[in-house]
Amino acid sequence: MNPEQIGKEMFTLWKAQVDAYLKSLEMAQEQGEKMFDLFFERGGEMADEFKKGVKESMENSKKAQEAYVAAFKDNVTKMEEMLNKHK
Repeated sequence: MNPEQIGKEMFTLWKAQVDAYLKSLEMAQEQGEKMFDLFFERGGEMADEFKKGVKESMENSKKAQEAYVAAFKDNVTKMEEMLNKHK
């Protein structure tokens, strides 16, 4: 195997690892949201301000995660394009 093929294979393996990481990140976000929804459902009487604050925090966290994932995927795509230019 020549060095160029080794580099491409390493990138392919790294990209698969990144994809798995991003999927687990998204799943953790979804599970957290479900957990808080269930907590609020069964938690009895809580201050509305507390619920509102937690929900706003979750929304902000989700937006930040989406921006992070989008930027990460964009950078991976750019790296892939650079790698393909050097064929």
